[in-house]
Amino acid sequence: MDPMTIAAFATKYVLQAIKSLGEQVLAKSEDATSDAAVGLGTRVLKLLLRRRAGGDRSDPETAALESGIERRVLSIARDPGQPNASIQLEGAIEELLRADRMLLTAVAELQRQAPPGDFELHDNIITAPVLNHSSVGGSIYSNSTVKYGDDPATLATRYFAAGEQHLAVGDCAAAVEDLRQARSYDARNPDTYYLGAIALLGQRSAFRATLPTAREVERMIQAAVALEDRAVFHYFLAYVRYDFYERNSLRPPGPWQASLQYAWSKGVTQPDIDSLFHLLAVENPFPSPR
Repeated sequence: MDPMTIAAFATKYVLQAIKSLGEQVLAKSEDATSDAAVGLGTRVLKLLLRRRAGGDRSDPETAALESGIERRVLSIARDPGQPNASIQLEGAIEELLRADRMLLTAVAELQRQAPPGDFELHDNIITAPVLNHSSVGGSIYSNSTVKYGDDPATLATRYFAAGEQHLAVGDCAAAVEDLRQARSYDARNPDTYYLGAIALLGQRSAFRATLPTAREVERMIQAAVALEDRAVFHYFLAYVRYDFYERNSLRPPGPWQASLQYAWSKGVTQPDIDSLFHLLAVENPFPSPR
């Protein structure tokens, strides 16, 4: 069981419950709604916060993690439009699942019981601009409609395509959400983590990121590396560790020099490096590997 995959599943349904119920999501039971997605979301949330609801404070670390999830849920309910809120909620849920293996097993069982794509969500159609490469003259955009009723593989592909295009035109907030959705339907594509990490930086220097964002970016890159040991992933990791941690005089999770050297030893190509920094929209601080 992969905590990141289970956290993506949990976040998707908890967000749907928050969207439907608002701040009342913490008080409602799954039987209080006829919507299957909302019911599952409230069930997942109750499971995540079960110790807190029962007054159990025997494990301070777990209690603190549950409290953090509750605060994020209320924050999203009060201000659904805040940037990166869903990503932060997903990270908090993953942290709790990693700290509590029994809880991880219980939420994974809910995931197995949930038939993917068999019910409608409140906003069951999303329209995103996707490049129309076959168009000649006129707009390069066409409407790509993503329907929740489609199978998970199709949804993952469509959300990924929308995320790529949003990132290409600099709409990083939309790209972050698209790629998060893509991961919730297929957690095995390393590029959803890689591009998601790029989008999180918002076309600004890593030096200007907040510590939670830098940690989230590192987590996403490491997830990509776990799926595919690609040289450019290590190069990106070296950049974040240098530009954020080194330049801010903070202790990095690992030495940037080692990540950079490893990327070079694996034969990172100049086109891959150029593509990375084109999407980041910042200058590359490192010399050419050649």
